Amino acid sequence: MVAKAAPLNGAYSVEHSSFPDDESIALYKKTGAIMVPTLSYITRWTDEYVASLVPYQKNRKLQFKEQQPKGVAKAYKAGVIIAAGTDVGSGLMIHGLSVEEPIAFVDLAGMTPMDAIVTATVNGAKLLRKEASFGSRRRMFRAHPSVGCRFPRMTREWTRPHDWIFPTF
Repeated sequence: MVAKAAPLNGAYSVEHSSFPDDESIALYKKTGAIMVPTLSYITRWTDEYVASLVPYQKNRKLQFKEQQPKGVAKAYKAGVIIAAGTDVGSGLMIHGLSVEEPIAFVDLAGMTPMDAIVTATVNGAKLLRKEASFGSRRRMFRAHPSVGCRFPRMTREWTRPHDWIFPTF
């Protein structure tokens, strides 16, 4: 599986890292590779959408919907570096919805709101090898001090007018 082969062969990151298990999580930890899973995408799967799929796709999507959040939660608890990524532009994820990925990390994988914000800022900068240019929590809070008092109640509704928290690099 790519999630195991990529870090083992020197990949810096694995985008759309699917079905993380104990072995792949250990490889991420050992190599320092960055996991870029996609969770917000599954929040867009309506019953109508799933019903329209051929049986193999339907079964695979249902497995993914059940297992992916658990695998990401396990990787998070193990200390794997996770960066936010989305399937924006795929049809179900229109442009502008990338802000939903950190929210999905909180809702589906049990991240703290602050750690979810870090996936889209600090770890996003690390993924792009731009840590010296942007991605600092200190800079983010100095520039936007109101974030510190509001993020504990982070919801989809709250983030919509505040999408400046999740910069596009």
